[in-house]
Amino acid sequence: MRKFITHIEALRGLAILLVVLFHLVPDFCPNGYYGVDIFLMISGYFLISGILNKNQGEFSLKEFINKKIIRNGSIKTCRKL
Repeated sequence: MRKFITHIEALRGLAILLVVLFHLVPDFCPNGYYGVDIFLMISGYFLISGILNKNQGEFSLKEFINKKIIRNGSIKTCRKL
């Protein structure tokens, strides 16, 4: 089970808010596009930490990609319903 990290989730929310404000009111938040960078860095952090914690020295790129394809495929299938 994944541990919920409150401060990381707050940063993700801030990143999303920056992007939304950038699109809605560009004069108010002219650098809101930095929210995309922040969001991608946080996603990368979760991705790498998940790989390091789960595998403990063993890593299979093929297995990793297969899991991501299955996960994303199931999301796309649910959207069609």
